[in-house]
Amino acid sequence: MNRFQKIGRILFHLCFCAGFLFTFVLLNYFRPYSFYHPYKEWVIGIVILAACYLTYFWTAPKYYLNGFTKKFFIVSLVGCLSLTAFEMGFLWNDIMPFVKQRPDLLTLQLEQIIGMIFLRNCCLLGFFFILCTNSFYSAELRKARFQNIAHSLTYGIAVPKGSTVNVRISDIAYIHHQKNHSYFHLADGSNPCQYISLTKIMEEVPEGIFVRINKNTLVNRAYVIGVEKDMVMLNLTDPETGNAIKLTTSPNYQMDFDFKL
Repeated sequence: MNRFQKIGRILFHLCFCAGFLFTFVLLNYFRPYSFYHPYKEWVIGIVILAACYLTYFWTAPKYYLNGFTKKFFIVSLVGCLSLTAFEMGFLWNDIMPFVKQRPDLLTLQLEQIIGMIFLRNCCLLGFFFILCTNSFYSAELRKARFQNIAHSLTYGIAVPKGSTVNVRISDIAYIHHQKNHSYFHLADGSNPCQYISLTKIMEEVPEGIFVRINKNTLVNRAYVIGVEKDMVMLNLTDPETGNAIKLTTSPNYQMDFDFKL
């Protein structure tokens, strides 16, 4: 994701928050009943919006997208119940004058209010859950598309002595540039080299398959399995240590690996 995409995403979220709070506080479309205490409306709207974004950025990625579906639904249910309890407690003094107008229907009215608030919170959290999972699976589809492209294409490495070695792009885990030569580290452990710059390689291979993580290294997105601070972990074993290969990243390069960290 480049800088303009990040700025666009931030602006989108800010506009969405402003639109949500405007609708919630001024138009009351998301409220089962209208109350005329603006500061309370603002507090409730901000708390609900915070819970929705907590679902988007933390709950769904931590549980659902990692396979813990039961935990996710339990946490989400508890979250909806907590939001409902918070709103009922916060507005209790405002609600009671309305429901006491019909004492014979007091229990029924309270059940209706609680039910409507609970369903509204479930729908809002569910909407953010759909946004999060859609974003994740769209990234997975893009990643699979890159892998298919790389699997079907080959790259000719002009090794010394005038010969050319054709390798599948999907077999190139990463490329390291050193002393005017680029070393192609392949999945089988071999590393043929060519007198060529990384910039030239990026021009010759399809866009989106490799990402530059520092001045001297290109990494195949398909091999990235994790990011730890300033390190990228690859799905490739170092024959000397037996551990997964980790490469140093540089903050000077924009990196987007199309998966949730």
